[in-house]
Amino acid sequence: MIAETDNRLAAEDEALLRDLLRHVFGSRVELAAYRIGNRRYDYAVLLATLHHPQLEVVIKLAGPEAPFVYPFDRTAMLHRLVAANTSITMPKIIAVDVSYAAWPWRYLIKTHIVGDEWATIRHTLSADELQSAYTQLGNAFAQLHCIPFPAFGELLADGTV
Repeated sequence: MIAETDNRLAAEDEALLRDLLRHVFGSRVELAAYRIGNRRYDYAVLLATLHHPQLEVVIKLAGPEAPFVYPFDRTAMLHRLVAANTSITMPKIIAVDVSYAAWPWRYLIKTHIVGDEWATIRHTLSADELQSAYTQLGNAFAQLHCIPFPAFGELLADGTV
């Protein structure tokens, strides 16, 4: 289970996270800072600042007792599919593993895209800004609807339907 104390991971989880980052980025990587952005039982989303490489990343961790399935492999596939078929800015998927083979959680590591959440800023926008935002959202939705699939059905982690 992913444990937390004072908006930090428990010491043993933080040590495992540092090991995971060395596995993904190499022995020189440093976890300079992080904050927990979302927290559920046995699940955490971290916004982390790394050194060597200099990078802001989002790290999603889900243990075996997490309340939802969190299909990170399918999420990664969808990110890549949208990036390849649209002009929508998407985070780069750096690493994903849902096997529990080497780590006590499923994980997804992706680059962080700076911005404000729609729910946070929508009420602060002027009428002209709202119109522009709705136009941009409509463009993005149209691009998503144009991604072709060979059949109708559930999208699997390998991209097949």
